[in-house]
Amino acid sequence: RSRIHGLGVYCTVPLPAKCAALEYVGEIISDANADAREAAEKRSILARASTYMFALDPVNGTVVDAARKGNATRFVNHCCEPNCVTRVVVVGGEKKILLFTSRDVAAGEELTYDYMFKPDLPENEAPCDCGADTCRGIIN
Repeated sequence: RSRIHGLGVYCTVPLPAKCAALEYVGEIISDANADAREAAEKRSILARASTYMFALDPVNGTVVDAARKGNATRFVNHCCEPNCVTRVVVVGGEKKILLFTSRDVAAGEELTYDYMFKPDLPENEAPCDCGADTCRGIIN
């Protein structure tokens, strides 16, 4: 459990700054398919409280959907003062989303990154409960 939101991901060992900590794993789908899945989830009476999609390649319009085939990285929460950053890197000719520590992270500390969602209409803003001193109050 996370004090920020739902489930979280925590370090089991100390990690130094600039360390590749996790890979965001899931099904690679098109932007159009991602939009359709998100719309279907919103219409569903069983809709999840969270979406687990991450833009992989905005130019080519691909997204990683971690909802069905993801790993624990999908549970890394947003924070306005995160201890990690995400980067798209090429490994073996394939684009991957990796989570890197932005500072030293202690064992037992929750891993977080700034989701950097695009600004939205006030009625669509997602509240932020990260608790950081510089919390924006919203995720987007």
